[in-house]
Amino acid sequence: MRFRRWTFLLLLLLAACAPATATPAAPAPPTATPTPLPKPVVVALPQSLAPVREALETCAHGLNVPLAVFSQSQQAAPPGTANLRLWWGESPPEGWRAFPLGRERLVAVVPRGTPAAPAEADLRRMVMGQVQVWSSTQGTPPPVALWLPMPGTAARARLDAWLGAAPRRGDASLAPSPQAMLTAVQDDAAALGFLPAAWLSAFPKAAQKVRALPVHPPAWEAPVLALLPRHAPATAAALAGCLQQGPGHAWLQKHYSP
Repeated sequence: MRFRRWTFLLLLLLAACAPATATPAAPAPPTATPTPLPKPVVVALPQSLAPVREALETCAHGLNVPLAVFSQSQQAAPPGTANLRLWWGESPPEGWRAFPLGRERLVAVVPRGTPAAPAEADLRRMVMGQVQVWSSTQGTPPPVALWLPMPGTAARARLDAWLGAAPRRGDASLAPSPQAMLTAVQDDAAALGFLPAAWLSAFPKAAQKVRALPVHPPAWEAPVLALLPRHAPATAAALAGCLQQGPGHAWLQKHYSP
């Protein structure tokens, strides 16, 4: 009996000293692969081409790419992060590849309701200061309130291409943007101004109080270009392609001639 008791105790002792069976470790959860975000498209947009912004936003939404738009004068240096520029003119800056989107033209505008209808030669003399009053058959002819686009803007480049080295009227007022030009012209019955034609169709509410004169010098028209740097990211190239062929192009055709 005593032998059995000692045998039982010995078995318990051996069991206690035996190494414990290791519990299998739970499998590690799978490591998620991060999805890289698309590179943002940073656009330098001249104020003269502000109507293009809606086409840019249409393309960015369709391509699901982030978009940042900087509004500035065309001749101003773009932000260092810009990987797409819009340009109105025949000579884009060096270092950028140009892709045509359409054509834009400058128009001369007067307040709606003003009966003035000067010919191109008369307009030229007004801008040069050789004619400073509106011709009128009733009463005293009112002086021409001349408004010119600010130097460095795309609209001013079209006006300068038309006038060449001819002088400009020294006391002409300067409009820093097409929006400022619209406001100035519509508020003065004797005003004469110049702005891009697409502003009249793209922003009809803002332009409802002015009308364009039927004068179309060839120098007032020039191509609208999308400019890409040599090493443009794929997102910027895709957005430029959308402006040329996709939904953005369909929008541009409403306001810019082929």
